[in-house]
Amino acid sequence: DGFGPEFETVSNVEQFWDYFEGAFFPGFYPETSMLSGKPLSAYEKNFIVGYNYRVGAMRWRQVRIKQSRCSIDIAMAGFFKHFKPPAAVNVETEDDDESEETVCYPKISEATLATDPFPVGKDYFKWSSEAELCRGSQFCATRVTGIETENKYASSGYVWDFPNNYSAALADTRFLKENDFLSIATRALIIEFTLFNPGVNIVLSCQMRAEFYPTGQLATHSSVKPMPLMTLELAEQIMEFIGECVLAIFIFGYIVREFQEFLRHYRIGSRYCTRCIQNNESMKEKY
Repeated sequence: DGFGPEFETVSNVEQFWDYFEGAFFPGFYPETSMLSGKPLSAYEKNFIVGYNYRVGAMRWRQVRIKQSRCSIDIAMAGFFKHFKPPAAVNVETEDDDESEETVCYPKISEATLATDPFPVGKDYFKWSSEAELCRGSQFCATRVTGIETENKYASSGYVWDFPNNYSAALADTRFLKENDFLSIATRALIIEFTLFNPGVNIVLSCQMRAEFYPTGQLATHSSVKPMPLMTLELAEQIMEFIGECVLAIFIFGYIVREFQEFLRHYRIGSRYCTRCIQNNESMKEKY
């Protein structure tokens, strides 16, 4: 978050869309220089904040659940937007307390994952398995644990790969927003992209996660995993490589030497024990 509000401050769906349209995308897909305001070249547009090179595409992966039937007190039904009293069925409990049964979307640990295309009748967004996501892609989806450890999000889901262009990416975002890509059925959105910093030769594997709770609240968090590269272009890297080779040779020689010592002591011990047995037998015969 070097070009706008912090992602961790986002707490609802409206703020989520505003954050990406107004803060994240203008920095992730720069069109003009942050210092001079001049238009950037096609090559310069690949650099975020001038020094992190964008590698490949950004992917959004959504984990959705199916609706369930649940019971609530009839007096509380009107307080929840996703409850629809006209379509609900009144039932009698064991205590003869009137309650209302209706559709709801529980937490991920109690829900069944959705795999059907949506929106209904348009099928813009289709579910992909873990094997399908890993095949021929820079992203190999993994199971994600939420802020609360009981929340486990599958490595499958509904994915959307963004183009590496600001106007096209913004158009895709508005398309997702208009077609309810995020809804009450959403339980997690995992955003992944890769950056490369040529100044220090580090690849950054970035992940942003938004968890959607049944209450409508969002919990956002992010992580960056740095992976240094060994290019042997700098004197320090060459010296480090030579040092590691010398260390590897020393360790290998030490293992070989210890193995030779083991064999030598084993042979000596075997001969000594053989002599002991022979001496014992001759002593028995003598007495």
